[in-house]
Amino acid sequence: MKNKKIILGIILVLIIILSLIFINFTSKKTYIINLPNLDKVVSLSIEYNHRNKYISNKNNIKKVYDAVKKVNKTKQKSEENKPVAGESQMKVTFYYEDSVAQIVYFYKKNDSYYLEEPYNGIYLIDKSIYDTVFSLQ
Repeated sequence: MKNKKIILGIILVLIIILSLIFINFTSKKTYIINLPNLDKVVSLSIEYNHRNKYISNKNNIKKVYDAVKKVNKTKQKSEENKPVAGESQMKVTFYYEDSVAQIVYFYKKNDSYYLEEPYNGIYLIDKSIYDTVFSLQ
């Protein structure tokens, strides 16, 4: 009888722990990159090492746009106006028909590459995505 109570107690504790872990993972908000349609992008700028390059060539805009759209969903929130840490930062500003601009940052941190949309999400990206944008600056 005593052993059954101990076993039931252990099972109950395990169920509670697993439930809390499940709730923690499912309740976090998922962040998705926030870009309007490519047709609305009229130009973009890439700022790196205090140099700013403006791009209005549609093929190059599409390369950057497609690279940004390849990022996966994330549960990591960006809470700053720009990345706090990271090296080789590139600031990419998309300019739209209606004079609205949107900024994303590409950077390297601890041998991994990231894209950060301020106040939205931080996305782990492949080095090839970073290199695509870097090649245009």
